[in-house]
Amino acid sequence: MDALTLDQFTVFVAIAETGSFAGAARRLGRAQSAVTYAVQKLEEQTGLPLFDRTAYRPVLSEAGRALLPRARRVVEDVAAYRRQAAGIAQGVEAELTVALSSLTPLDVVTPALARLHGGYPGVQLRLLIQPDEQAVASLLEGEADLALALDLPGLPDWAERSLLTDLDMVFVAARDHPLAALEGPLAPEVLGEHLQVAVSVERAARRGRDHGVVGINRWYVPDVTTKLALLRAGLGWGSMPRAMVAEDLAAGRMVLLQGAIPFRDRPAAMLAAIHHRERPPGPAARAFIAVLRGA
Repeated sequence: MDALTLDQFTVFVAIAETGSFAGAARRLGRAQSAVTYAVQKLEEQTGLPLFDRTAYRPVLSEAGRALLPRARRVVEDVAAYRRQAAGIAQGVEAELTVALSSLTPLDVVTPALARLHGGYPGVQLRLLIQPDEQAVASLLEGEADLALALDLPGLPDWAERSLLTDLDMVFVAARDHPLAALEGPLAPEVLGEHLQVAVSVERAARRGRDHGVVGINRWYVPDVTTKLALLRAGLGWGSMPRAMVAEDLAAGRMVLLQGAIPFRDRPAAMLAAIHHRERPPGPAARAFIAVLRGA
């Protein structure tokens, strides 16, 4: 079957879908004799009849019914290949790696990912779920094309950012935590007496880059899932996106810690799209950022 051609598969699919050789010829803009010849050659090279021609209209044979899905897949894959190649030629990314802060609410990102797939179906996506500092470091190391992370102070000179939205961050503790029994605004000095759980990569913690940490005693964990598990167990207090603790708050397993708690040199929790200045985002990444900004 070395002589099988895409044209033969295209004709085979067209006949099956239109129900006749004449219909396939009209769809493809060809003479009916050319369509007949193409399917005859395909049958000859396959070694099987694909259509039963004894009736007025051609009917798929048993072999034809079995092989039609594969022929259709070949035609669709080649069409997708052509679309993706044309997109790459126009500057569309072949692959896009996004380093996603573990604090980023997925209900914000998921619709944007759906729009990205709908507009650029050929772009291969890879998501990295990382603490904020590591997400930015992934850009420098070339492991990511784009980072969605908190707009932390002191971003390096090579980092360019586009502000997206405020994150609704709340300070919480388990219902049986000592802080849960205190009423009114809690001063940083009071909070500092209790264990605070924070998400940070080890190298950032060792450099003292502990944005928003006021606890004298603090535990650093590598991801927000671990942090949430410790908070639920009553091992300390910490900040969390409201969406991630909404069920715990509603069920009474956790409580909000009242009062405005300063984040030292960071006045608010703002989510930003960050990229390396020397590697600006391509069309797919720019569309992704635009949808996030709108959301």
